[in-house]
Amino acid sequence: MAFYFAKMKDNHIEGIINISDKGSGTVGDILVPFKYVNGAFDGDLVEVIITEYKNAEFKGSRAIGKVLRIIEPSEPFIVGCAHFTGGQFILVADNADIKFPIMIDNAPEELKEDDKVVVRLVKRPGKFQGAHGLIEEIIGGGKEPGIELTSIVAGMKIKRKFPEDVLEEIRDIPTELSEEDIQMEIKNGRRDIRGLSIVTIDGEDTKDVDDGVSISKNEDGTYNLGVHIADVTHYVKEGSPLDREAQERGTSVYIPDRVIPMLPRKLSNGICSLNEGADRFAFSVQMKIDKYGNIIDSEIFKSVINVKYKITYKQIYRLFTEKTPSLINKYASHLEELELMKELQEVLLYKRQERGSVDFNLPETKVILDENGIPIKVEAAEKNFANDIIEEFMLLANETVATQFFYMGAPFVYRVHRRPSPEKIDDLRDTISGMGFTLKGGSEPHSREIASLLKNVEGSRKERVITSLALRSMQKAEYSASNEGHYALALDNYCHFTSPIRRYPDLQIHRIMKLILDGKMSDEKEQELRTSLSDIAEHCSATERRAEEAERRCVRYKVCEYMSQYIGERFEGIISGMASFGMFVELPNTVEGFIDFSSLSGYYEFDRRNFTAVNRHSGHCYRLGDTVKIKVSGIDARNMRVGFVIDDNRPKRVKYTGKKKIKTYKKKRR
Repeated sequence: MAFYFAKMKDNHIEGIINISDKGSGTVGDILVPFKYVNGAFDGDLVEVIITEYKNAEFKGSRAIGKVLRIIEPSEPFIVGCAHFTGGQFILVADNADIKFPIMIDNAPEELKEDDKVVVRLVKRPGKFQGAHGLIEEIIGGGKEPGIELTSIVAGMKIKRKFPEDVLEEIRDIPTELSEEDIQMEIKNGRRDIRGLSIVTIDGEDTKDVDDGVSISKNEDGTYNLGVHIADVTHYVKEGSPLDREAQERGTSVYIPDRVIPMLPRKLSNGICSLNEGADRFAFSVQMKIDKYGNIIDSEIFKSVINVKYKITYKQIYRLFTEKTPSLINKYASHLEELELMKELQEVLLYKRQERGSVDFNLPETKVILDENGIPIKVEAAEKNFANDIIEEFMLLANETVATQFFYMGAPFVYRVHRRPSPEKIDDLRDTISGMGFTLKGGSEPHSREIASLLKNVEGSRKERVITSLALRSMQKAEYSASNEGHYALALDNYCHFTSPIRRYPDLQIHRIMKLILDGKMSDEKEQELRTSLSDIAEHCSATERRAEEAERRCVRYKVCEYMSQYIGERFEGIISGMASFGMFVELPNTVEGFIDFSSLSGYYEFDRRNFTAVNRHSGHCYRLGDTVKIKVSGIDARNMRVGFVIDDNRPKRVKYTGKKKIKTYKKKRR
């Protein structure tokens, strides 16, 4: 994945273009609509001219550009089905925007009709020539279970298998810790805290357990909170094949039917995972916290731990809300600790909200599959105070680690979140004002003003829409070797330290911590890190974005597969987004579908400023946040889109204000 981006002159920019699954592209912060991509592929180095600046329909103000030329073409990887025709195999791409067939020049004997394959495009289509490609991988038969999700992941160049040198390296790694290894580490300064009561709190299906916690309360009312994180660096040695592979992957990828791990399962689910009753090497952050949530004292050290018990989020919720007798009996000896955790979580949450931390409580889509990978349910992922316990404790540990190493002046990898641009804030303010809400703080508001806005809309029917608008006005958090603070968390110092099994930045931080704690940070090593960490941080930010996109596409595919059984069925949802050509409607189970304005009766025009679609003749209108009744009209599986049409809805009549006409649509005659 390339990162080159440079300003040229006037409104001309050159950089790497990233093409979305919808066909549009981005070069840095510049949006390139599909019609202006001009044949560029994902990863091409292109020259772009900025044609205008405008409100990008529900996504804030941004520059719009057009590809003028391809400076340096990439050799993109394209996934699709192999078909035998005219005496040769050709590839028909899964991506609907690639409309031309690709002749496969190296078809092996084992290639069969309808096989899913990854092809590297080596010759692009021209005026008098077809496209040619070389097979990089045969994914499998087109009808195999899970093949579509595998194809999505493969098309994004996410590695699914570990190379032989990595498998060879992990063969000698033990499956359990020996007492001999433990005693040797203790002699070298590792602290033995196996007697401490440590619990892991995770989801029901979690196999890679990064973190455990311990808690007690002192007579003066202060809390002792311990956060204990798997010491992955003990097994992943810097510069080894395993380390290079983990760095290349950057992160684990979680899709509906599987996890594609950053580390082999022998480590991620085995010797590194903090499994109940097993001795494990860890990094511990011990914090003393007063009744207001302030850290009075903290210590970071290498440890050997033994998790005494585990509990799931659902079990904690049932334990405290339903008082389930079987759970009370099971966890009787640990109830006091769990109650203390809930108590401290409330203290920390209040303190965080008081300083202006922003919580974007948008439900994630959860797809439940049967044993054959068929989606049987789509719902909003459940989240309650049990999740919040671990979230607050991990936030505090991450802040504590980042603060300590920042003041040491050590080379480090920070998690930074820059403040939103004044243009996006102004657009957000303009949009919500048309919905009856205000945002204080001028063009550079403190994060507490965003938090106040979200608090004001809480419980209203427009909460989901305004929260989405506010989130989209934010910049994306990323990794950086420079500390620039975290806007949304309202923190000066923050990092990712708590998930080294599934995130490489966390593992890199552990490695730096160990060098400093062991007194092995030489001047030469420090200079080496200061030189390399920027590239590592940039790469990890890119792999994080790639993983999120892969996860999103896989969920969308399964949502389409699930909704295909409901074509013709009626539902009620809210208008969650608007564009010049139609509107998005979200159902209570988080499924989002699109309604084309051309499917509506009469002429509709889109008021970009107020995000309203108005029927100029009748005065009927649709607004963001309106509740509408819809019918599922169809599924576009290739583009992973669900289609809706309005069903027997009576939108409100409004007085038309005579705003400049932007675009009108007439119902198509059949």
